[in-house]
Amino acid sequence: MEATYSYAFVERLMGIHHDRSNVFLELGYFVTPSLSLRGIATGLYTHGGFAFKSPQETPLDLFPIHDRIGHDEGLDVGAGISYLLTGSTEVYASYLKQVEGRGGHKIANALSFGVSWSFSPQQLGRRLFASRSSGSAGE
Repeated sequence: MEATYSYAFVERLMGIHHDRSNVFLELGYFVTPSLSLRGIATGLYTHGGFAFKSPQETPLDLFPIHDRIGHDEGLDVGAGISYLLTGSTEVYASYLKQVEGRGGHKIANALSFGVSWSFSPQQLGRRLFASRSSGSAGE
């Protein structure tokens, strides 16, 4: 399980307060040691901001910055899967669907996939310097 909350103190723009809260929740289950499934929920809420009814009704002086000062809120839910190919390489995919949202740009469906490679500084050090120092011990 992973849960995060962040609050962004955003500089006022044209005198408009528009701080933002972000929430993320992920619940996972290892089906096998290499295969994991997860449920995902993510949300946002703008504290303040300007509620635009439509682009046509946006005041001309605010139109150039309407994306930055808009009052947005939304909730996305979805699922993900990942598979560990080696001890340090993993492939993953996830799908999110917006189930609630006001303001901002609607992203009804989102699919992401990728490959991740993990390492530690000690592993890199051993790989970089092991070949240089081996063989010089007996000289």
